Amino acid sequence: MKTLKTLIATALLATLTSPVFAASEANINVVGSIAPSTCSVVVPDGAAFKFGSIHSDELNSNDSTHLLRAKTIRIVCPAPTKLLVAFPFDNGGQLAPHASGKDTGVLAWWLPSANKAVAAGCGVGLQDNELIKVDAGDGNLIAILSFIRIQRGRQIPLSCPAGSSYEGGGLYNGAEDGYYIYHPTVKEMHIPRHLRMSINPRDELDTSGVIRLEGSASVVVRYL
Repeated sequence: MKTLKTLIATALLATLTSPVFAASEANINVVGSIAPSTCSVVVPDGAAFKFGSIHSDELNSNDSTHLLRAKTIRIVCPAPTKLLVAFPFDNGGQLAPHASGKDTGVLAWWLPSANKAVAAGCGVGLQDNELIKVDAGDGNLIAILSFIRIQRGRQIPLSCPAGSSYEGGGLYNGAEDGYYIYHPTVKEMHIPRHLRMSINPRDELDTSGVIRLEGSASVVVRYL
């Protein structure tokens, strides 16, 4: 028992006679964020552009037959959101082949006012039903003015006149995955999409059986 007391006393003495240092402190920051729920893509009347049944004798025999359908696709966000939107085609916009691999036709996003495929550049003088419009959160739809191109990891802002429309898409007859419609504050975005189907000349098709006209594209929404 005596030995135990001696050890305790020695320990206390060592503590009392040691140098006294100031306490060390360091700040630890806590960071994070709560992101709004993801935006919804709303396609009226389902996600399909329906061309219906076409009789082979309605096709041009030695030239492509062009058919046009339109939808306004909406991006709806629970809170104002900075985002990018693109419409890349699958398989380069080619329709599914038929009859042992024969080409059937091709799809393209189309500008009826200019009678040409959507391509890189500022399109001025577009019809109202071709203008992309954005509600930034105040309930008013305005023509979109800001666009962006992403290439090899760099963001390249593009400047277009007020009321114009810019969208990249030189390859694959439509918007590439690297070209985006952009706006820094989107509560709701209305994007007119005019889809043109070009069916190959009837003389190049095997019309002895049913030819299914099938193609697809994606709506790509990325958040910043």
